[in-house]
Amino acid sequence: MNIPWNNQSVFVIAEIGINHNGDPVLAHRLIDAAADAGAQAVKFQTFVPEECAHDAAGLTEDQKGRVDGSMLEMIRRLCLDGCHWRELKAHAEERGVLFFSTPFDSPSLDTLLDLGVELLKVPSGELVNLPLIRRMAATGLPTIMSTGMSDLEETRRAVGLWWEANGGPLALLQCTSAYPARPEELNLRAMTTLRQAFHVVAGFSDHTLGHEAAVAAVALGARIIEKHFTLDRAMQGPDHAASATPEDFHELVDAIRRTEAALGDGVKRPVEREYAVREAARRSLYFAADLPEGHVLGETDLKALRPGTGFPVQRLEEILHRPLSRDVRAGEAVTEAHVLAPTALSR
Repeated sequence: MNIPWNNQSVFVIAEIGINHNGDPVLAHRLIDAAADAGAQAVKFQTFVPEECAHDAAGLTEDQKGRVDGSMLEMIRRLCLDGCHWRELKAHAEERGVLFFSTPFDSPSLDTLLDLGVELLKVPSGELVNLPLIRRMAATGLPTIMSTGMSDLEETRRAVGLWWEANGGPLALLQCTSAYPARPEELNLRAMTTLRQAFHVVAGFSDHTLGHEAAVAAVALGARIIEKHFTLDRAMQGPDHAASATPEDFHELVDAIRRTEAALGDGVKRPVEREYAVREAARRSLYFAADLPEGHVLGETDLKALRPGTGFPVQRLEEILHRPLSRDVRAGEAVTEAHVLAPTALSR
């Protein structure tokens, strides 16, 4: 079983979601743009509108002004016909990116299973939909679970049910369900809480504008970054305004990869290019005055000066309080041959 977040690099997902606006042609364009921008996966949202919203359901505050009508009317307009999913999955695979989707209801989960998807996503809004979580767990597929709008106990209940149902590998995303989210609303340190509480991989679903938050999340240990993706933030629809354009996303991926490189492996050691700098920047010992043979060296007899190519200053204690083996001149570089060996002193 391939678990994408177990790879060496951070798993970066372009959340196309519903930004295709119900248009399969736009959906294919988004796949191409995401692949070109460096995404490793494209994620959609799969739903049967009547299984998700009541006629009376209203829009969220973030959605008002971006779309018209009721919640049900909006998601009907944004729903892709089932006949398009197989073509979209094949297209993503041709472009070398993983295709997966969020099922918002049981029929949509069946659709995705029929497609042969290798990965699932539990969206933040369905974290408390325990029947759906139980069905998703029963598939045994690796699954990413977003935790927006939830507290730790709600997350604990969902994760506990997942393991009780013998669910497959699970990763949790810290998420703030605001579009766009403000930096002070992100609580990136909650990733550490999730990782420690549930012993799973943690990541970040980024609803901010820009890439600074995602970079900070990677520095804090995120192994998955998900970002909404659009061709144009000015397009009509509920999520476009809080999404990354292809240019934005390319910059995001580049920043993540540079951050990964900067994090290193944690072993404290100099890098290759530092060795030459070390010779120039460190100090060696030199005699501070003319001194006769037999003189017992003290600290004031020596100077520590650059470069560090001679007898190193950190070995000062090895020659202190030992007599000189010959006369020396001020400014002469110290060597071990200038002092009598301890064995010679004891004879």
